[in-house]
Amino acid sequence: MKTLAAFAVSVLILAFLYAFIDTGALVAALSSTNPLRLMGSLVLLLALVGLSAVRLKLLAEATDLHLRLRAATKATFAGDALNLFLPGSMGDIAKATMLRAPDGSVIPAVNLSIYEKVADLFAIFAWGAMATAVLDHGLGFSTIAVATVAGFLLLFILSSTPARILLRLKRKLAPKSLGLFDRLLDRWIVMVARVWLHPKVIVVVLCLSLVIWAGHFAQIGLMTWALGVEGPWIRLAAILPVVILAGLAPLTVAGIGTRDAAIVLLVGPIIGFDKAAALGVLFWLRYIVPGLAGLPLMSAYFASIGNRKPMITGGESELLVKDLQKGTLP
Repeated sequence: MKTLAAFAVSVLILAFLYAFIDTGALVAALSSTNPLRLMGSLVLLLALVGLSAVRLKLLAEATDLHLRLRAATKATFAGDALNLFLPGSMGDIAKATMLRAPDGSVIPAVNLSIYEKVADLFAIFAWGAMATAVLDHGLGFSTIAVATVAGFLLLFILSSTPARILLRLKRKLAPKSLGLFDRLLDRWIVMVARVWLHPKVIVVVLCLSLVIWAGHFAQIGLMTWALGVEGPWIRLAAILPVVILAGLAPLTVAGIGTRDAAIVLLVGPIIGFDKAAALGVLFWLRYIVPGLAGLPLMSAYFASIGNRKPMITGGESELLVKDLQKGTLP
C-alpha cells in the first residue's frame, strides 16, 4: 500500500512538473545525448556499487563481524534492486536480512547499513562544503551551514554520544516500552566502541566514502556532459547535496518526482530547463541500472527473510557487551 502511494505521489509530481516543461525541447535534449559518455558514466556507477560492497566488508570486520566480499556484493546489489520499489532508498537498509549475525539477528547488519548511509551523507556534504567554499571564496554562510551538517554526521558515526542521548530520551519518555529502537541503539553504542578499537579502519572507511562520492559526483558530471553541458562544474557540485537529499525523501518511488523537481528548479537556471529536465530523466538510470543488476538476487533476498541462516560470523566481544550493560562504555 505504501509503495502504491509513493508511486502515485511520483506520478503526480512528474505530471505537475512536465506541465510547465517544453516536452519537445526535453525530447530533443535526450535524443542528442552522447551514448559513449552516457555508457561510461553507467560503467563507473556499477564500479562504485562494487566499491561500496568493499567498504561494507571492511566496516563489518571492524565490528568483529566477518563478512565475505561475495556476500557483501550480493547484499549491496540486492539493496539496489529493492530501491526500485521502496521509497527513501530503504532497500539499503532492507538488505540486512541477507546479512544475519550468528544468532539470527539482523540488528548488527541494520546498524552497519545505517552507518554506511550516514557515512555517505557525510561525504556528500563534505564535497558540497568544499564546492561551496570555492564559490564563496572562503567561509561564507552557505559553506559554514553545509560544513556544519557534515560535521554533525561525522560526529554521529564517530561518537556514541548522539545514540546515548536518543536512548536516554526514549527511555525517559517511554520507560516501560523496550523494543526494537532500544535494541538498535544499544547495539549501535557497542558497534561504535568496537570500531574505535580499529582506528585505521575508521580512516579507511571515511576515505573510501569520500572516494565513492567523488566518483558519484564525477558520474553525474559525465551524465551531464553527455547532454552537451560544459559546466560550471563547481556550481553544479555545490547543488548536488540538495538534489540527492530530495531523492531520499520517503515520499516517492526511487526519489522520482522530488528529485526531478529539485534538478529542474535548482539546476535549470544554470544549464537550461530542457537539459535539466533531461538530466532528471537520466538520473533514473542511477537507480534502474544497479537495480536491474540486482534483480536476479531477489529470490535469494526473499529466501533470506524466512531463513535465519547466518551470513556473517563473529560478533561483539563479551567484554564490550558487559561494559554496555554496566554503562561504562566511553
